[in-house]
Amino acid sequence: MNFAKTFLDLTQYTIPFGHESELEPLLPKDYKKDSIGNYYYEIGNSKTLFTAHLDTATDAREKINHIIDGTIIKTDGTTILGGDNKAGCCILFYMISKKVPGTYFFFLGEESAVHQNLPHGSLLAIEKNPEYFKKFKRVISFDRKEMGQMITRQLGYNCCSSEFAKSLISEFSKHNIDYKEDRTGYYTDSAFFGNLISEITNLSAGVWNEHTTNEYVNIKYVEAVAMAAAKVKWELLPTVREVDNFQTDPRTDDIPKGARTTKDAKLFQAAFSILDELYFICREIRNYQNYLSHFKSSRDYHFTKWHDSDDGLDDNWILSVKDGVITANGKNFKNIEDFKRSLGIERLNRMRFLKLMSNEFDKNGGKLSDARFHFLLYQKGGHIERFEKDVRKSGWLLTRIGKGYELIKETYSMKYLKVFENFTN
Repeated sequence: MNFAKTFLDLTQYTIPFGHESELEPLLPKDYKKDSIGNYYYEIGNSKTLFTAHLDTATDAREKINHIIDGTIIKTDGTTILGGDNKAGCCILFYMISKKVPGTYFFFLGEESAVHQNLPHGSLLAIEKNPEYFKKFKRVISFDRKEMGQMITRQLGYNCCSSEFAKSLISEFSKHNIDYKEDRTGYYTDSAFFGNLISEITNLSAGVWNEHTTNEYVNIKYVEAVAMAAAKVKWELLPTVREVDNFQTDPRTDDIPKGARTTKDAKLFQAAFSILDELYFICREIRNYQNYLSHFKSSRDYHFTKWHDSDDGLDDNWILSVKDGVITANGKNFKNIEDFKRSLGIERLNRMRFLKLMSNEFDKNGGKLSDARFHFLLYQKGGHIERFEKDVRKSGWLLTRIGKGYELIKETYSMKYLKVFENFTN
């Protein structure tokens, strides 16, 4: 298989949700389609589910102009590349060609930013036929950025056991691919199998700056991962994690009349919005557009952190609202302001906020995840445009990189704070 040619063929155009069928001529032969329209292959009697997605993170179908620099493939900067997730597709194509036992799904409409924050094909397939997927012991999705990342937490829960992760890391290392456990996963197709399948992970597939016009792929890394994956002993990996016991509400399109009008509903809406801004996810509610349609007074709602952090907040919150009182982790709050104060929400002046953020960037090598950046922005009353302006005054540039931010300067240090003080004094 010629990986570069296959990838270039798959990325001739951006593929927004609804256009995935245009790729049918490029798929391995003898595919099947489920009732949702997802494409899949079944090879042998395997307990492993491999996944990738066919859509691109855009709502426009555009011609892609490639630029090839050695092993790097990118665009001319006018469109995104679609390495997310065509790199993963290439890996699965290769495994299928080598007849590696497994069930291979190519899902429609994974990119949540384009259509209501919910993966389309995988979620509907689960809702339509959950019993079909319960037979699998593991889900492997080649849908993760950069190199060497093995996701062990996503959608606010631990998606695979330490035993599974260590065993899979060992398997790949035998074939010269080094992975490390990473707990910073987001919404992906694989995440929604948490209450059906035990061991779930997403693996780096050689894509940088996904969802942006400076996205690029290292095609040699894609090829190396594919060749290693074809040699992994998937069926011998341990199964340890107990499936998630949270039962999420089904998706709904409408908020019942009057759902926002009660005092309890308004308090829940405010508390829910605050925890959402602080990067907690509600385990019972999937549809964040119409979450009030599921609200019930006095019902417990479980919120968990998306990622680990050292912010001092509890990792988990059990929240309910009844008779105008918010109860959160056993403490009662009669108004939303008291609840906000309990979460450490405050408003810093520009200088204090700049110092806080620069310390965070400094501790993390000049980069912050999207989740961490916006957590601090919300909790400390920051303003992204002002922050950009303040760091730009001292020769720095805040740049969006994939699902995160980077401060760029030739030499990174804290000295620029003194420069900023000269601007503000």
